[in-house]
Amino acid sequence: MRKKLSVGGYHVDAGIRDLVSILNAIPFVETESSCEGHLRDVKGMGCLTVFPDKDHKFLDSGDLIFRVDRRYKLTKEFLIDLKNLRNKYPFVNLSEHHCDTYKCRIEGFQSLYLDFADLTNQELCTKTDDFELQTKQLFQVPTEVGEKRIAEFKQAWSDCLAIAIKYFRLARASGHKISDEFLLVEDYEVSKKLFGN
Repeated sequence: MRKKLSVGGYHVDAGIRDLVSILNAIPFVETESSCEGHLRDVKGMGCLTVFPDKDHKFLDSGDLIFRVDRRYKLTKEFLIDLKNLRNKYPFVNLSEHHCDTYKCRIEGFQSLYLDFADLTNQELCTKTDDFELQTKQLFQVPTEVGEKRIAEFKQAWSDCLAIAIKYFRLARASGHKISDEFLLVEDYEVSKKLFGN
């Protein structure tokens, strides 16, 4: 049985496992955390649990937190390619993370965020709303709408994978040391693209 890929001690979601593995093999990228995005039948925090309305689900965003080494020439092009995903997917955003009020362990890291705020009633949420109402306003979407966004997330992650393969190959062709410690590519077709077989 193949060992589950984890980064920083956390399990990596199956839909982005090859992407995360390849990114960590690129000499100027190191991932910190990731989530492919999910539809859920329940949302909770501690002892508080909320269930969605009929024909609705809760949607969790996709994200990838990573740091880059800007000493490599390819880093700037890599970030531009990721940022340009927004031209195809309006819900994708790449930004550098900064915490203004406290020291944060991911200060200066890159955050690739796949959003869904356009599908919810987040603008109606107030501080005086109870936990259930806030949860529904922030995360609840009609099931069909959520399924469509998850499919869009999958396509965006596929495009991210193509970018990762491109920069893995460029780094390798440029003679950079490739870290194969985490390189556990599960999809045979991805492996063929990666190594040009």
